[in-house]
Amino acid sequence: MFRIRQMRKLRVTMPGRTIEIYTKISMHRAGIKKHFLPMDDDMNAKLCYCEKGVEVVGQPSLVFIHGFSSSKSTWLSVIKHIPDRYHCIAVDLPGHGETVGFNEEYYIATNVVDLLKQFFDRLNFIEPICLVGGSMGGAIAAMFAMKYPFDVGMICVLSPPPGEEYETDMVQQLRLGKYHVILPETFKQYYALMKILSKKKIPFARSLAKTYFKIHLRTLNQHKRILQIAFEYDYPNLGEIYRQLKYLMCPTLIIWGREDQV
Repeated sequence: MFRIRQMRKLRVTMPGRTIEIYTKISMHRAGIKKHFLPMDDDMNAKLCYCEKGVEVVGQPSLVFIHGFSSSKSTWLSVIKHIPDRYHCIAVDLPGHGETVGFNEEYYIATNVVDLLKQFFDRLNFIEPICLVGGSMGGAIAAMFAMKYPFDVGMICVLSPPPGEEYETDMVQQLRLGKYHVILPETFKQYYALMKILSKKKIPFARSLAKTYFKIHLRTLNQHKRILQIAFEYDYPNLGEIYRQLKYLMCPTLIIWGREDQV
């Protein structure tokens, strides 16, 4: 009982630094390790990724791609429950998480796909991978599978952004430049978005949200720029990309929530 009370207190009061330490401890207990892989000759551009387990001949590695304004940490709570016999990797995309050194051209999805190809080649996977992507990461996973079909054994696309034909009210607002609906600028906006994105009520959500909001503000302008680029270069082509999915030869699982408001 004492331990539970202490954990509840920690969730309410933890500052940003404590969250970082708590994440490191959770990763260590789950057997998840963090790496940086240089992607240029000057060693300035580095992809940060987490890894659990080792490759096994005859079994695909599971590679997880996060969504917009998120990071590899999104997948840690999933990866820690996957049996140790599976090799898992979650990577931070350019402009997100701990990945550093990439210019704005790598905010364009087609360039991200090519960068991931280089990343996978350097990791030298034994078998075609199982690629799992959520939200923006889902669209990138689909694009990667279509461009590099021999690198992929199967894909799982979770709640990818809708094309223009099925866009939500939120996407319509984003098209008008109202980025605050997904990139809140005030705590009130942030807390409202948190409730929209959470199916279940989160204990002590308001106290936790204040800490995460401060962290969110650090990358606000950068993520606004990524969003602008996405609507300029990527969004107009999404509908056609999804229509091409029927030609994929690998097993493909696509999941959209019927009541998804994003």
